[in-house]
Amino acid sequence: MTLAVERPAPAIGTRSQRELHRLEEDNPRLARLLRAVWSRPTTVVVAFGLLIGVMGGASRMDGDQTIFRAAGLSMLGPHFLDVFANSWLQIGPLYLVLLGLGTAVGTVLHLPPAAIGICAAAAHGVLAAWLACLAARRAAEATGAWVRLAQWVVGMTVVVGGSLFNAGAADHAEELLLGLVLALAAVSAGRGRLVWAAVLLALATGVKQWAPTAGGILLAGRRVRASALAITVFVGGVALLYLPFKLWGDMQTFSLQWPFPEHTWLDRLPGMAGASDWMQRIVQGALAGIAGVLIAWRRHGSVLVAVMGSIAVRLLLDPLRIQYYWTALVAVALVWLWSSQAPDVRRTRIWITVALSVYTFAPALPEGGWWHLETFTAIALPVFCLVAERRARPSDADLPVAEAADRLGSAA
Repeated sequence: MTLAVERPAPAIGTRSQRELHRLEEDNPRLARLLRAVWSRPTTVVVAFGLLIGVMGGASRMDGDQTIFRAAGLSMLGPHFLDVFANSWLQIGPLYLVLLGLGTAVGTVLHLPPAAIGICAAAAHGVLAAWLACLAARRAAEATGAWVRLAQWVVGMTVVVGGSLFNAGAADHAEELLLGLVLALAAVSAGRGRLVWAAVLLALATGVKQWAPTAGGILLAGRRVRASALAITVFVGGVALLYLPFKLWGDMQTFSLQWPFPEHTWLDRLPGMAGASDWMQRIVQGALAGIAGVLIAWRRHGSVLVAVMGSIAVRLLLDPLRIQYYWTALVAVALVWLWSSQAPDVRRTRIWITVALSVYTFAPALPEGGWWHLETFTAIALPVFCLVAERRARPSDADLPVAEAADRLGSAA
């Protein structure tokens, strides 16, 4: 077998080899156990996802998920196309029908509503954990980063770092799931698989309607024909998901009025003072989409940054600063941090990861402090991403990093 030429192992790898060699001599059984655990990050992270999902679901049994499950259950009958008669349901049909199927199974098994809710929360936890590991693996493979380290850090930070629990307790784990799906779409776009990225983006839109703001990823690589095909696939997928409800059902989605506060960022834009709720949402989404397009149009750099930019602008301009909205940004940022080969990122990613974990507890701050922290994060994070990638040498993103401990674990 021909072995690929690899860069010299970093110092951490050398230390890891020495410590592992010593452990094998002193306690070979424990060494084998640690090897087995280290080589299975997805299994461990999914187990934690199940546990945290159950905890989050048990802490909130009468929230929005109850309404989502009832709406999804109604889609299994003759009123399938009337599910959006309730304008409050600002969520996609794909997500609703999956919740409905799960609720139907629980009903057939005669589970009480509380048990069905906890089972649904557990499913969210498992899916979020699996998607986090999958996105981390795909992104790390694309850049030559240390795959297992990326899976462990991204997976455990998403699951145990507070994002999953807070999203579950808020009854809106779909935001976290959406961020991870968009991360997968961005990685596919970065590898030239624009059509598959379009399919993932359409599926994400079937979960929540803000997903198209990340559509700039379909322009990655500046390949006009490929981008045109991908955009066609995306538009067709979204039409397939939503047009039947508009043409043949009672769809009141666009009649919703949000309780927007006064004096938001959008109010300060020319001509936006006193604009209707949906006009504010359209402008917000358009500006977020433009930001993503501009970032994706770069000749170099990760497509994940385009997703982060679009999400950050959307959150910055959102009249409602709600905590679970930010889980999508945290998820994409983590995948980028642990797959990027930019030197500035490799030097600071541990500290940024810790900061993103602490960020989930920020609502304990006074309202003014929370608002300013969100504003700082929405601006500073994408700026750091762009500067770090611009400062990196073009070859940095292409050099594979063969971490010694990972190679040792693979050879075992």
